[in-house]
Amino acid sequence: MECLSFAPQKSNCLKMKSIHYFLTSLLLIFMSLGITQVKAQSFTNGNLAVFVAAASASNTTGSIIEINTTSSSQSAITTRAIDGATNASTALRFSSSATSTCYMANSNDGSLLTFTGGQTTTSGATNINTILLRGVGTYNNAGTFNLATTYTGASGNQTRGASTINNTTWFIGDQGGFYSNGTSTASPTGNIRGVKAFGGNVYAMTSSASIPPVGIISAATSGTYTALTGLANGATSRQDFYMISSGSNGSTFDVLYILDATSATAGTIFK
Repeated sequence: MECLSFAPQKSNCLKMKSIHYFLTSLLLIFMSLGITQVKAQSFTNGNLAVFVAAASASNTTGSIIEINTTSSSQSAITTRAIDGATNASTALRFSSSATSTCYMANSNDGSLLTFTGGQTTTSGATNINTILLRGVGTYNNAGTFNLATTYTGASGNQTRGASTINNTTWFIGDQGGFYSNGTSTASPTGNIRGVKAFGGNVYAMTSSASIPPVGIISAATSGTYTALTGLANGATSRQDFYMISSGSNGSTFDVLYILDATSATAGTIFK
């Protein structure tokens, strides 16, 4: 399950697995970006948009549901099914049996909710990780879905996440490395997890234990991944990250939070 606050004036982003529900409230406090482009307001200010897989399977459909932050045991306010069965040109399907896929993010300007999946209507026993054509799906604030772009990955690798600086050129993270619009070869390579844009830069998390876990990717194609200074090497248990601006250094995003799964039922937030 993924969790993201998506609103006409604010949007929040968090990668959330069932093993760290208890972390959600703390992280949601810090996640705020402005949205000014979209005037139609089908998503309600202050609510959460949550990715829900239809089944616990290696190939399934998914939905974006909207909930508020104050009511327990509530029903979804809205449910937007992501077509994975009928429209071959825009369908996306997902793995919900994998533990590190379906990372959600925002575009740099906060106007788009983004996620990745296999671009296919093929269901059944076919593992979605073997589908080579993959895509970036988006929802805008009016609740309109768009297949923003596609790329060709490698069989056996998971789709991970994507973001964009200008809502046109995409930085796409995959288990094999970085891709962009229409590309078929990862460059640079690496085991990438979350990809997010803050303040005009695109940041990514890697699950490597031999380099720091979060860095800047310099370009959408054939760029370089430069780890943030001051960070110790990461660990394979690192799950996701988020950044905020403290205000002490102008508009610079200078505070980093990293989510770590220390066990199947517990986790840690590093600041």
